[in-house]
Amino acid sequence: MIFWYWYLMAVAALTFAGYVTPDPVPLAALAALAHVHSRFLAPRSRAAAAAGAAAAAGGALALLWHSSFLPPPSTLIKFLADPKTRPSAQYMLEFAWQSLSPAMLAAGALLFALVFFGYRRKPLPLALCAYLVLAAACIMHPPRKSVELDPDEPREAEKYPVDAAGNPLPRRAAAAPVPAPLDPFYAKESSWDEGSPAASTAAARAVPHPAERGSASPKAFFRKESGRRVEFGKPAKGSPPFDILILHVCSLSWKDLKDAGFDLLPFLSRFDYVFTGFSSACSYSGPSALRVLRSPCGQAPHPMLYNDAPAGCYLLDELRESGFKTFTMASHDGRYGDFSVNSGKYGHADPPLGIEGLPTVYQMFSGSRMCPDDEALGRYWKARAGSGAARAALYYNTANLHMGTSKAGEGFRGGATAAYRERLELTVKQLESFFAEVERSGRNAVVIFVPEHGAALTGTKMQAKDVRDIPLPPIVTVPAAVKLIGKSFHTGGGPQVVAKPASFLALAWLISEFLRDNPFSAEARRPETVAAGIPSTEFFAEDENAAVMKLGDGYVYRHKDGKWSPLPDYAAIPPGTIPSPQEIRRAAGR
Repeated sequence: MIFWYWYLMAVAALTFAGYVTPDPVPLAALAALAHVHSRFLAPRSRAAAAAGAAAAAGGALALLWHSSFLPPPSTLIKFLADPKTRPSAQYMLEFAWQSLSPAMLAAGALLFALVFFGYRRKPLPLALCAYLVLAAACIMHPPRKSVELDPDEPREAEKYPVDAAGNPLPRRAAAAPVPAPLDPFYAKESSWDEGSPAASTAAARAVPHPAERGSASPKAFFRKESGRRVEFGKPAKGSPPFDILILHVCSLSWKDLKDAGFDLLPFLSRFDYVFTGFSSACSYSGPSALRVLRSPCGQAPHPMLYNDAPAGCYLLDELRESGFKTFTMASHDGRYGDFSVNSGKYGHADPPLGIEGLPTVYQMFSGSRMCPDDEALGRYWKARAGSGAARAALYYNTANLHMGTSKAGEGFRGGATAAYRERLELTVKQLESFFAEVERSGRNAVVIFVPEHGAALTGTKMQAKDVRDIPLPPIVTVPAAVKLIGKSFHTGGGPQVVAKPASFLALAWLISEFLRDNPFSAEARRPETVAAGIPSTEFFAEDENAAVMKLGDGYVYRHKDGKWSPLPDYAAIPPGTIPSPQEIRRAAGR
């Protein structure tokens, strides 16, 4: 029983610290079985003792895992077993080194020594102490409370992909939302409704919904999003041609910038539109790429990203119809997680130009090589010049900032934050060099800088650093920006800071507006007028195993048991993390 008492004390310590929230009922049942086994079954035979010990250990581990914020075990097994997603041994060593705190290991060893001494001296008082301490921990930190929504929905929770929202259906309505201005992108009909990705795409009836009205449930959110679509048209004859450059940057959030001590404002202040409330809507690269490539339509449930979308939802298809020659390029080979395959199959991206023959600067966390951003963008620029196209559009993906990345030929060194800051400095420098080259060419361009998700440079009690299974607000709130390169007639009074909650639909809308009203023409609208019309999107971030939703003044999250609970305050964005519009304009010298 010594290991059982140590387990109880360890669970109590983790509960007091806030890392787990155990359910007392199954824990009490397992305790009763452990004592019955120890008193009556184990003394009879060694086989019974071994079998009982193994069963108790398995049950104890399962209960601890269930009460933690860790993803389902099947997810971890799948991640490590699949050679397409399994990281390199070097990366796993680095992750273990940064995740296993020496202080925590020392505390565990000390606790075991105290339990061992108490068990040898006074086992009964030790048992009473263990249960009393655990009971106190459970009283002070009770199990997570569920948030119930949607009283009209079925009481049995539905799982993917049956539910059109892709979430278990909560049952009690939240407080009445506050009315907000009408958003012309919301419509009553739903091309995604009832979980059908191939549903009718007929024009929706013009029944608007409030733009920023907080949805009372995931189902309500996706029903509203399903009616949103950006319409694209062809540029007017004689209008100045321009290129569209989408720079999709892995692992960069406002929180990462603060944690790394890196000032990105000098870089962002040279853009024309800067988003401070932009949500990447997910925390992994593959889904993020699909959300960019399918940005003309409202936010879809995660499972539907891997189904065919309605016509008009593919950004590059719409740009091809508008007369753009499209390209895809990356700083990596695109093999990890079938990134390039899925981007082409589910996002209609072009086959990437490839990095063969380009110099290697980094080694990816999976062990594959990555090239410098300026070299990768230089390859695109040559291909674009050779195409002779009047208008070109690029989807560029760079993973050079991803945690676990190391310099070519360099082994594990630790110091992840310092290495991240060094890579970020180089990335910004090379992007600015590319912008200067585009400007020297005399070609007009619209540059869209949008991160995939954050790097999670620092962890919380919910997740260790570099873990993004739960798409927390600090991970998915990213510094997106749009820049006009060329002879713009209306530059405005500095960057237009878009503070409203927004996501990828806003970027597609800006592109469509630039096609409709060319920003490089003399008759173009002023940037402040354009910025005022940018559509907002409620905060809802989702990946395969978890989701986080804005509800009222706070957030709720869905964990692995399918229930929704209030998000702890420590998992939200710390005050002062996101710069104010005044700080951004001040950095621009305005």
